[in-house]
Amino acid sequence: MQKTILSTKYSKSQRQFIAKAFSFEPRTLNFEPVHNKLLCLFGRSGSGKTRLMRSMINELSVTDSPGKAVLTGAESLAEEMIDALRLGKIESFSGKYLGLENLYIDNLWVLRNRPALAGELSQLINARRNAGRMTVLASEFSLEEWYTKNPVLAVLLASGKAVDL
Repeated sequence: MQKTILSTKYSKSQRQFIAKAFSFEPRTLNFEPVHNKLLCLFGRSGSGKTRLMRSMINELSVTDSPGKAVLTGAESLAEEMIDALRLGKIESFSGKYLGLENLYIDNLWVLRNRPALAGELSQLINARRNAGRMTVLASEFSLEEWYTKNPVLAVLLASGKAVDL
């Protein structure tokens, strides 16, 4: 296997994490999640979750065509989902996010007290997994905390590859 060097602007631990969390075909460097197309990053504020997601997107943009990876906050995604539900356009919303090769959702904690939205998001992410699409989620809450705050999301998070930062 050819060794791939990730940009030195990322810390050694971030580069090691990417190398462990992803496997890739050496010639094309197409990243594939190791576990079930779902990666969950857990860590306190400032631990590097967002930076790590951005570094993954940067690596993908170097090796793939731009636009295949999108980073969004859970709050803006939730607002967009609410609008789609209210306007009867949930199929259009789902199609938009199902079509993305790689979706990165930051600040998942905003859904802690929103079980209906968490259920809709879980359905979307499971549909993405079934379609072979990668999703990376980031949360300040640990998996154990999610079981008390929002069991629907806890079940989803537990089904992916979990990484504590």
